[in-house]
Amino acid sequence: MAYQYSGTNAKSGAELDRLPRFLNHPKFHVPDTIHFSHTREEQRLDKFLETVEKPFPMEHGWKCSSVKIHLPKGHCQFPSESEALEFEVGGIYHHDLTNVIRTVFEDEVFMTYNTTPFTQYWKVGKQVQEVFSEAYVSAEMWQAYEEINMLPQEPDDNLECIVASLMMWSDSTHLTNFGDTSLWPFYLFFGNKSKYTRGKPTSNACHHVACIPKLPSDFQAHYMFHHGEPSISKVLTHCRQELMQAIWTLLLDDKVLLSGIKFLGRYPCPWCLVKKSELMTMGTARDMKIRIKRYRVDNRKWRTFIQTARRLIFERGATNLLGDGSYVPTNARSSQNAFSDRLHGQGINFFRLFVVDLLHEFEIGVWKAILTHLFRILIADGGQSIQQLDERYIISCNIAT
Repeated sequence: MAYQYSGTNAKSGAELDRLPRFLNHPKFHVPDTIHFSHTREEQRLDKFLETVEKPFPMEHGWKCSSVKIHLPKGHCQFPSESEALEFEVGGIYHHDLTNVIRTVFEDEVFMTYNTTPFTQYWKVGKQVQEVFSEAYVSAEMWQAYEEINMLPQEPDDNLECIVASLMMWSDSTHLTNFGDTSLWPFYLFFGNKSKYTRGKPTSNACHHVACIPKLPSDFQAHYMFHHGEPSISKVLTHCRQELMQAIWTLLLDDKVLLSGIKFLGRYPCPWCLVKKSELMTMGTARDMKIRIKRYRVDNRKWRTFIQTARRLIFERGATNLLGDGSYVPTNARSSQNAFSDRLHGQGINFFRLFVVDLLHEFEIGVWKAILTHLFRILIADGGQSIQQLDERYIISCNIAT
């Protein structure tokens, strides 16, 4: 306790609890602390880091790759897309998805995974209600499990066929309070693991798969050197989308941007072709019929649509395209979306892969705006409305605990 209450007062109780674990570690030796200097040890650590591959060591499975994208120019025509200027983006650190899957499935933790989908029901009296809670009790998991077990197998192959449920997250992260330093990590979770375990940081269920770079700071200088003028905003947006798709193509040998639809377009849903003007009918029987009738499909018509738009961009210099459907002309080496390029041959409609981003689109988006508006209504109503809401919230919290 003398250590806790001496020196700086920034030491917390949790930090004090961690101290004995270091002191009792087999590699800790008291004589090493004699003449200890924090400044000297930091300098030694910095010098060591300069001599090793950081922060993505190759011995841990990390790879460093690069991708190339073609640079269009507004109102400028090229004989073909392949004739347009290429720009290489390097420093893409990533893992092979298949290696991550193999490593996890060969680990002892795999014994806690659920590899056979099933259904759950809750019976209350005479009423029976199906329960949806985990990824491995979903209808999609059942369908995928049945499909892979219907595939032909070798005569001497007696191994069980299972589904690896990959749950992928990716979002740009601001690293500092001051400045614009950021990172775009890519994470992978396995739906075969229970969400109650997966949600615990101590379970180490999150797998860092890649770090996605942005267009480098010298992009505009490179563009001006070859084209004589800076890129317009639409060309810059197109190049950013091209970079993302090229990286996913690299990872797949990895919401709006990836599914190939425009941000804030007239058709906001990655699953169907419901217009913004029709969102007011959400939840009605008519709305469900429209969503089923007009769902997005990765078919020949869509891919031809995208390829035609790309030819117009590079061969005619067009900029305003694909308003019908709010698509974007993303590329994946064969003039189509990276997911379409890799998964269409397996009979997978990649539009169905993308789910609602509850955190950004609802919890801190729509719901936050609605809740703020409701608070303003209570304030405008006057009286003790806000105070009564606070009292009810406190009561509900006490009941929950």
